Amino acid sequence: MAIANVTVGNKSYYLLEVDTSGASKALFTKVICASVIGDIGAHLFEIVKQLLKSSLSWPKEHLDKLVGAKNHFWFAHQKSKKAGALAHNEIEKWTERMKIRL
Repeated sequence: MAIANVTVGNKSYYLLEVDTSGASKALFTKVICASVIGDIGAHLFEIVKQLLKSSLSWPKEHLDKLVGAKNHFWFAHQKSKKAGALAHNEIEKWTERMKIRL
């Protein structure tokens, strides 16, 4: 799992990403409000455990209890012309969409 901490204005978010390139389905990026969860490191083991338990689906019920339903959401990946790879302009489109959402 890759984790990035992103700050937009005065709000901070954790972006969680799991490589599912070998799986039959893609897993969207999970966004969690950092001010609600604090140090995410203390919660990673349980998040990953619940992720695996639910066959690579984000554990919505667990995250609802952990941070509240309004403090986490998923964000769709940018569509790509080549499976498993994004061109520079596709990454820029994803970034712009993310900025708008946050």
